[in-house]
Amino acid sequence: MLDSKKRKKNKKIRVKKWHDKVVRRNMKCITLFIKYLLIVSSGNYGFFILLIIIRVIVDTLHVVCL
Repeated sequence: MLDSKKRKKNKKIRVKKWHDKVVRRNMKCITLFIKYLLIVSSGNYGFFILLIIIRVIVDTLHVVCL
């Protein structure tokens, strides 16, 4: 019984660490996206921007669905 509780606790810790890693990656991605927008304010970069936004949304939904 004790081992089962310990395994559940360890699993929660692993999931939390993974969640924190994904959130940090998303924050880094958003920061790079904002920097990119500031540097390249003109031109036809809509497709590139759309790909970044989709990646952030998919990662966020994956974390929320845990």
